[in-house]
Amino acid sequence: MVMYKLIRLEFKKIKIGGWLRNIVIANVLIALWVITSIPNEDIQTNVLAFASVGSYVRITFIIFSAVFMARIVIDEYRNKTISVLFTYPIRRQTLIIAKLITVSLITFWLILLSNFFATAIFLLFDHYQHYIPEPLTTRMLIDEVIRIFIWAIAFTGLSLIPFFVGMLRKSIPATIVTSFVTSIGFSGVNLDDNWLMGVILAAAIVGFGILTAYFAIRNIERIDL
Repeated sequence: MVMYKLIRLEFKKIKIGGWLRNIVIANVLIALWVITSIPNEDIQTNVLAFASVGSYVRITFIIFSAVFMARIVIDEYRNKTISVLFTYPIRRQTLIIAKLITVSLITFWLILLSNFFATAIFLLFDHYQHYIPEPLTTRMLIDEVIRIFIWAIAFTGLSLIPFFVGMLRKSIPATIVTSFVTSIGFSGVNLDDNWLMGVILAAAIVGFGILTAYFAIRNIERIDL
């Protein structure tokens, strides 16, 4: 119950509605990039087209995630405004975990919904322009929905890695740069149809992300601001 209340408080502090314009602009730019860049000789199958769309979305919104993380955690540390929260009769780790869960939930839904949106725009234009010579089947669509869910979970875990670097250096630029580097590093990985390997990979990434977050906050109860 305490964690739920803390998460609700963090959502109110972030004011996601204020970010809505930037999120919409990002989605429009991704959609425009997709319909102008995918028609090329290197992408001749639906799987490659879907992978390209997904990589654009994930790179964009893991950076958004880092900005959220920097705003509600790193920036509060740098400005020492988080010291007010630490006066509450709640463990520091609990407070930080609530912030991480909040950002993780936002990241997951942004990646998931934005990927669906960008893919839908691509399919709409492909229906009329015939970018991809390969016929689209229902099975391909189902497979892509599964891939989108798996990648949304995986990159939500990946978004915790920049938090570790940001906390280590107490630096907003370091947080954002790390998010970009990690997203680029994983953007070229394709799941194809091996769902078991996809689930294992997602679980490994999430586990590694949680582990880095743990190391970032394990001594937080004893650290002076």
